[in-house]
Amino acid sequence: MRNPLLQAITAELKHHPQGCKEYDLIRSLDAQSMFGGLSSDDSVALFQKHFLVMNALYQLQLQFWQEEALYLRISALDIGISPTSVNAADSTLPGDATDASLREYYLDWSNMEGADRGYVEELLDQFWQRFLNQDKRQSALDLLGLSSTATYSEIKQRYRRLANELHPDKGGDTSEFIALREAWEVLKLS
Repeated sequence: MRNPLLQAITAELKHHPQGCKEYDLIRSLDAQSMFGGLSSDDSVALFQKHFLVMNALYQLQLQFWQEEALYLRISALDIGISPTSVNAADSTLPGDATDASLREYYLDWSNMEGADRGYVEELLDQFWQRFLNQDKRQSALDLLGLSSTATYSEIKQRYRRLANELHPDKGGDTSEFIALREAWEVLKLS
């Protein structure tokens, strides 16, 4: 499905070569009356605006990468276009698994179409749970002996290896195993 904001966002990006924030982008699009047909529920309407903007940004990111060898940075506080020396035709987009997961989520229109107040509240609860767990996340990574840049796959692999070593049925210490299990619970949610 073609996003109706593609042209307007492209124009905004050209007006802000140094980059912009998502909030400012939404405010500018709102001032241009670019958002129509949104929910009457303010929370759902805000989510729909956010989703439409992010969907357009991820579509543009792919387009800029494939057609112009430009990289579109996408985060709430930094949206902007960067030149790249990489041959885009021969490589995948930069970023990690989180970037790919976000791209996949926002390019799937069904994530917006099914959004109601309950869905939006659940997303917000998940966000706050992750946000508040950041300190716990670093402690959990330290316990597993991993850096903050560890991927989910690396975390899972290290957890399984340590769980095998520390399991009480295999002669491991129960308290160490419980601490490891608690760390895994934090990390699998983040």
